[in-house]
Amino acid sequence: SYEPMINAEAPSFFSFSFSGRLGRLRFIVYSMLTALVFVALVGISALLFKSAPFIVMATILVLYVIMIYRPIVLRMHDFNLSGK
Repeated sequence: SYEPMINAEAPSFFSFSFSGRLGRLRFIVYSMLTALVFVALVGISALLFKSAPFIVMATILVLYVIMIYRPIVLRMHDFNLSGK
């Protein structure tokens, strides 16, 4: 049976909670926002840190993976999967 998603179930973008569900449109928006932040950080770091760009960009990549993991898990909850 189809149960529509209630707005109260959808966590905010800045929440640290891994509970709830994330619809398609919100997942796309969260993913795009995360990608834009990632591109902006890489661009700024390329301009500011010319001495050790690999270390800074590797750190930013790790942060990006952590930031994108949460929306993926929440989207998996929409398919009744655990995300583990």
